[in-house]
Amino acid sequence: MGIRENHTQERLIIKNYTVFHASQIEGISPYVPPKFDIDKKAERIIDESRAKISHKGVRAFYNFNDDCIQVPARWKFKTQYGYYATIFHELGHWTGHTARLNREQTGDKDSFIYAKEELVAEIASMFISAETGIKQTQEHFDNHAAYIASWIKGIEEDNKVLFWAIRQAQKASDEILKYEHIREQAGAGT
Repeated sequence: MGIRENHTQERLIIKNYTVFHASQIEGISPYVPPKFDIDKKAERIIDESRAKISHKGVRAFYNFNDDCIQVPARWKFKTQYGYYATIFHELGHWTGHTARLNREQTGDKDSFIYAKEELVAEIASMFISAETGIKQTQEHFDNHAAYIASWIKGIEEDNKVLFWAIRQAQKASDEILKYEHIREQAGAGT
């Protein structure tokens, strides 16, 4: 009795689909991107950081090697707060570069180092958001809490890591807000 070999071939199948723009379909309202008020203080903080920030793509991230931040376009965010909180989070990572506060950022996504850095960036985002006075809702606090809770394993491994992350986040937010603090001390205010 011989062994029967199963040979499968992959084939490329080309299919055509008709796609219509929403404006070509009756009964569909045209897409209107959300309009956000520009927060002058938040914009000033972002500009004064002097971080290289590009608005493109669908993901937000900090690229350590290029020392730059990428965030989606403003209109892709549901709320003004979501937009600014995302930039502040990435600025939190940006402060960890060797040219600034020199935090270790070499871990992969499942590592303890990565979890600690994410805690720092998220807490820094909360600190900076509070500084701007941008209206935050319970949903936003819940989102921050859920994000931080996702790194709870790192906290459980080392019960001092949360306090370390808070200290590092304070340093990060101070680095980002340094020009704002100078302005406030000089009495220039907002």
